[in-house]
Order: sequence, then C-alpha cells, then structure tokens
Amino acid sequence: RAIELDPDYASAYRHLVHQLQKDCSWSQMEAPAAELDRLTKASLDAGVRPAEDPFLNLTRHPNPARNLAVARAWSADVVRRVADLKPVFSFDDRRFRSKPITIGYLSHNFHDHPMAHLMIGLFGLHNRNTFKINCYSCGGEDHSYYRRRIRRDCDKFVDLHGKSHLEAAQTIYQDRVDILVDLMGHTRGSRMEICAFRPAPIQVRYLGLAGTTGADFFDYIITDKIVTPRAHAPYYTENFAYLPHCYQINDYRHADGDEISVAGQSRLPTDPFIFCSFNQDYKIEPVMFDCWMQILRRVPNSILWLMVRHKAAVENLSIEARKRGIDPDRLVFVARRSKSEHLARLKNADLALDTRIVNGAATTSDALWAGVPVITLEGAHFASRMSASILTAVGLPELIANSIEEYKAMAVQTALERDRLAGLRQKLAQNRLTEPLFDTPRFVVNLENAYTEMWEIFKSDFKPRRIEVIES
Repeated sequence: RAIELDPDYASAYRHLVHQLQKDCSWSQMEAPAAELDRLTKASLDAGVRPAEDPFLNLTRHPNPARNLAVARAWSADVVRRVADLKPVFSFDDRRFRSKPITIGYLSHNFHDHPMAHLMIGLFGLHNRNTFKINCYSCGGEDHSYYRRRIRRDCDKFVDLHGKSHLEAAQTIYQDRVDILVDLMGHTRGSRMEICAFRPAPIQVRYLGLAGTTGADFFDYIITDKIVTPRAHAPYYTENFAYLPHCYQINDYRHADGDEISVAGQSRLPTDPFIFCSFNQDYKIEPVMFDCWMQILRRVPNSILWLMVRHKAAVENLSIEARKRGIDPDRLVFVARRSKSEHLARLKNADLALDTRIVNGAATTSDALWAGVPVITLEGAHFASRMSASILTAVGLPELIANSIEEYKAMAVQTALERDRLAGLRQKLAQNRLTEPLFDTPRFVVNLENAYTEMWEIFKSDFKPRRIEVIES
C-alpha cells in the first residue's frame, strides 16, 4: 500500500523484497527487486545512503564491487549521525604498555544465536598471560546456556543495553580496550556508531556481515584466502588479517553441555535417500532450487529436508516443486529445534545441499559435525565462498563445485553410488577431529597471533596493513 501511495518509496521496496525472499515468493519479487535496484543506484549516484542495506544487497548480488558501494554509503551515514559528538580518545600512552593486551568483543548476539554457538569455546581458551578478554553486549538477556557460558569465560562482561552510543564508547575507552572486535557489521542489532567514535586504537571486524563494512574506522577484517582472495582487496576498506585455515571459528565439542555422537544409524535399502538444506529460507532462490529439483528427479526414492520459518515459504516451495514436475510430498519441512536436537536430527540425513548466493556457514559446520557431507558451489563474493573455506578446512575440497552442472552431477553421483557416499562419510569421520576446522584451541592460537601482530604494528607506529598468520 505504501508503494501504491509513493512509487519511489525505497524503504518499502527494501522490506518488501526481503519479505518476499523469506516467503520464497519469487514470481512476485522480480518487479520490486528491479525497482529496488533502480532506487539503490539513484541514491548511490546522488551520494546518499540507499534504503537497501548492505546485508540485503549481498544476499541478492554476489558482486563485491556492488556490495562495497552500498556498504560504504551506509558507513558514511553512520559517521554523519555521530559527527557532532566528538569525544577525545587518545592512545598515545598505549604504545608503551606491557601485556596483557585487552581484547573487547562487541555484539548484540551474546545469547542463543548461531554466532554464540560458533564462538562459545573462544573466550575461555584465550591465553590470560597475554590477553584480557572483555565482552560488550548490546542485546538482551535470554538466560540461555550460551549467555551464561560467555559471561563466565570472559574477564569482564558489560551490558551496554540502555547506554547511548557515546556512553558505550566511553565505557570501552575507560576500560582501556586495545583491540575492539565488532561481531556484527551491518546486521540486525548492530551498533556501529560505537565503533565510529574509535574508542580503541585497533578496531577489527569479524563474523556477522559476510563482507566489507565500507567503513574507514575498522582497521582489519579476520578472514582467509578462500573467502577473500587477494584480488578482492580493492573491494574492502578493511585490511585482510588472514588466518591460515578457515576464517570461521567452530566449537561443537559440547552442544548445550552434551557431547554429540556422530555414529551412523543403520538404514534399510528401501529407505529414502535424504538430502537436506537447513539454510534459512531467504537463502533459497530459483537457480539453486531448480538445481535441487533436477537432482531429485535423477535420484529415485529421494526426499529433501528443508527448515523454513514462514508458512508462505512452505506453500510457495511446494508450488515451485510442482512446476518443475516434482511431487511436493518429496519436500519435507521440519521445524526449528534446539542446537542439540538439531545436531541429533541431522545425523539421519545422507547428504547436505548448500545454497548459492549466501552459503550455510554455521549450517554447513553443523552438518559436517553431525557426519553429513556437504556439497557447495564456490561463488564470487565472501557470502558465496564460506562453505568452500569450511570444506577445505575439514579436508573435503572435492565437495566444492565450480559450476551448477558440476554441483548437480556431484550430488547425483554421490546419491546413486553408495560406496562413494560411505567413503565420504568415513573420511569426514576421520577428519572431524584431526583437520583444522573443529580444532578450537588451534584456531585461538592463530587468532591470537593475528592480534599480536596488529598490536606490534600499532606499537611501531605503522599504518595497518595486510596480515598473514603462518602456523609454526
């Protein structure tokens, strides 16, 4: 109705397009998506912030140059909003400080959230001879195991909820945080205004937004050479801090406090072959869904598990399956469960199929931890290269496709040749606890080496530069 009243109401287009993404209403999305692209370009050409946010942009366009333009405009607007408030934060005395280095992690998601699931083991593993760990929470209290564990494992937990951006920045500065690590970027609940004040001498981006913030107030982004090859550097305002393996931390030794077994369950020859894709509904788009339906057509007695949150998505995906000649009953929609229940359920799947423009990330790691191989397609920007990084770090690069046709052929071959699937599952079971992906202590050492190099660069009065951590 808002668009009917004002055909150029860009904010309405933004929310409409994202809702249609979540509903998988692809036939209805084409026209408003084109209008949103037109309005976004008009805003960028005029030098103003577009209504389309950086997160939505990267879910629609795997183009790092385009993603940068939108992100830069949003960050410039963040700076503009706090420009009249000019706190004096001096760090001249920090260069002569001895250890420990104070790390401040800033997030809205220190609760039962995929970010917390990934990071739960980090805070307690940091070397306290070298680092002091503070966590700054912008989100509410949910009384979950994850929030309690994070609060317990850090040296100082500060609730910024209710503080203004300036008050929050002053708190971080007064705590003498040396390296401030923002875990949000341009995502829901972000408070990038805090970072715009530069309350710490070194500011780092990690997790959250799968791409650049376009901000000049972040010095580094924690990454790896798969998600952000060196050729992508012109599309980032942050310097790359390369870890030697996957950028993504994982800790699944304990899920809700309990070890998850990955022992395979016996399957009867007549049981259906279970494909699954538990990525969020907004990540499902026509190109990959068409590929999935072709896979189902070529693999008799197969089904696809999906976990969508919206009733409209269930209805629309069923319609889209029928259009492609697939019985909608071969799509099995499962409800969201707790982390431990989800991992236990995952073990029943045979093969996971990744989404295209935005990969699974934590969803991919979940499947691998549960012993389920994942097939992915390596794309052109950070968000579409995450699973390639994850699979490489678990020693399964052979599951990375370079084209839709290769992806489809790989899935069909794996499903039809049970010996091949058994071999992949056996290799995954062996690699899970020996390859870098799930070795949290190893990851933390590499991350700390990155922090230490950032600190040495600062102490030497050099400008931030690309960092490459090499394992000793």
